Amino acid sequence: MERSTTSRGRSKVRVRTSIDGIEGATTDILLAAAISTLPMLGLSAALLGIVFANQVHPMSLSSTSKDENGFPANNISYSSSVYYVAFSATSFTAVASWASTAGTLLPGFFMALLWYRSALLFGRWSQSGDIAELPTPYQLNLFLAMKGGGFQAMWDWITYSLSRRQSNQSPMLRMAGVVLLTATLLGWLIAASDTWLHVTTIAVNIDQISSASFTLLNYSRALPFNCGHGVTATCTIDVIETVGPYLVNGYEVYRTLGNQSTINQILSTTVNDQRFSYIADPNQAENIDFIATTIASQSNCNLITDKCVNDTGGSSFNCSTLFNSQTHFPARSDGGGTGYTSSVSSNMNTVYLGYFANSSWTIPLNYTPGLQNISNPFYTIALAQIDSTEQGGEGLINQTQSMEDGGEGAFKQFFLGCETSFFNFTYTSVGGTIVSANTTLINNPLLVSALIEVEQSGYCDAQIVSGAFFAWFQNGSQITDIFAEQYDTTFLAPAASVINSVPTIAQQVRESILVTRVPKAALFGLTATLLLSAMFGLAMTITALISRPSAWRDVQARLSILGLTSARFEMLGTAAEPVKQLKNVYEENNGSGKGSRVGMLKSDAGGWTYVSWAGDSGYENADLDEDGVPLLALGKNQSRNHALAASDMGRTPNAENVQEEVVGERDVLVEHTMEDPDERSF
Repeated sequence: MERSTTSRGRSKVRVRTSIDGIEGATTDILLAAAISTLPMLGLSAALLGIVFANQVHPMSLSSTSKDENGFPANNISYSSSVYYVAFSATSFTAVASWASTAGTLLPGFFMALLWYRSALLFGRWSQSGDIAELPTPYQLNLFLAMKGGGFQAMWDWITYSLSRRQSNQSPMLRMAGVVLLTATLLGWLIAASDTWLHVTTIAVNIDQISSASFTLLNYSRALPFNCGHGVTATCTIDVIETVGPYLVNGYEVYRTLGNQSTINQILSTTVNDQRFSYIADPNQAENIDFIATTIASQSNCNLITDKCVNDTGGSSFNCSTLFNSQTHFPARSDGGGTGYTSSVSSNMNTVYLGYFANSSWTIPLNYTPGLQNISNPFYTIALAQIDSTEQGGEGLINQTQSMEDGGEGAFKQFFLGCETSFFNFTYTSVGGTIVSANTTLINNPLLVSALIEVEQSGYCDAQIVSGAFFAWFQNGSQITDIFAEQYDTTFLAPAASVINSVPTIAQQVRESILVTRVPKAALFGLTATLLLSAMFGLAMTITALISRPSAWRDVQARLSILGLTSARFEMLGTAAEPVKQLKNVYEENNGSGKGSRVGMLKSDAGGWTYVSWAGDSGYENADLDEDGVPLLALGKNQSRNHALAASDMGRTPNAENVQEEVVGERDVLVEHTMEDPDERSF
């Protein structure tokens, strides 16, 4: 040991030793860096890896993107704001929950990295005499409390920073407060993001295309070859010489009309704002998507009473030269008139029909197979007569004509003009809904004749009367839509009785699977905060590494409660000696098994102060107060450090000898055999 005098007249003590000092700075930094960054990076990678490695693409039934078969493409998500992941929702949130746990560790390890920068500044300012940059005792207290990264320490610093009575705050304290506040906010942000992800992540069922093999189902429909081939060929009607014409498989016709068939059903759909009725299989599975062909009918009807009747109060009408009150209506195949009388609710309701090859209703439609004037589309006039005692008709105001029926009763009548077309109908059904369809007009006049023949023969007239009667109670476009739909049924039901079931063009099986629905915003919010904290940890690591950690390791270690207590309560020489581990500055850790004892005594000023006794010595000779508590004769201007030092030397301190006996502790410099730390100002 050598003693020298500084320019300020104080003693400076240099203790030379062969011990290099406290080691492990780099290891300490790398450990803190690994704990503060690697878990964040690992969790981010794990969460994103789980999502993208197990992501599935559910079908969107409303998607306009189609595959080569016309089915909705299987790469359109139900929602563009979420991921669907074939991974347990419970396991996924369990992995994500580790983020909150890791977030609680951030402040402590970030402060551990910051301590190396603080040691550099603290040591340089102390050596250069930049007293204004150093912390006050209270600021040192706040600074040391922040090392553990606790919330209370951060709160104490915030309240101190906002206080008007504070001394000029040391940059070292301000830097520690900002880092601790940032680390704490990052931890809270991670916890909030984790909670958001937990709340919004749920398990849902979605549809996926099954890769299992299957046999094509008979969902398509096709008329037999004899329909539309040959003049004498029969289709829906056959003829027995002794009986006359009859329906082929008539039972199926009426079962289909009554929606009781187990073989066929007539459905209506709208494609590109156009309504079609078509024959379909009644047993379609909801999880099977398919492309099928069938035949369809489309009737578009309009009210034409104002075109046929000039005086709604009169009894005459004139729709065309072939359909008016003065001429006979076109004949029917059974030789009867075009009218049909049906009893509904004990009232007589009648519908008269006329079939034409043109829209002006001047060319009769000849339905006989092999003859001319068979057109597709064809045109119909429907004269509906409803008993005047029936309620309804509100939607047909100004579209009805009051009539007297030969004294048998009054009735009201209205006129409908319909255009009917038959199509080859190819459609794509997904989830029981037609998503697209292609239609081509049937250009075989014999086939068109076969479809019209049954209705013209009067076998389905009851269906037409029902359509007119139902329309009577409707309003607006429903009047014509109801009649048109019923009218289409009268053509398709007979065809359904002879139609064949054939395989679909293509089909796919959908299966419902349970997946985890992960919101993109919550997922990327959490991973972003994790990556942000990792970047902050990396920045703190770089800061620590460029702060010459090995050179200032001793200062870094002593900037702690451990260093402060050793400096205050151990013998001066012992506390200032270089050691391999900071705990070795304590006498009890140097092999003797004994050390100073620390206590607290009441001073003559009425306060309490720390005192220490060397070894096992006590205070047998100390004066006691009236309560039996030992007293120390401390003057108001005496330093507590000096009092402790004097107490350690077995004397009761007093105002006269303190300054003479104790070397100024704040000027003690411990010099190791290692290279001196860089003294450049920061």
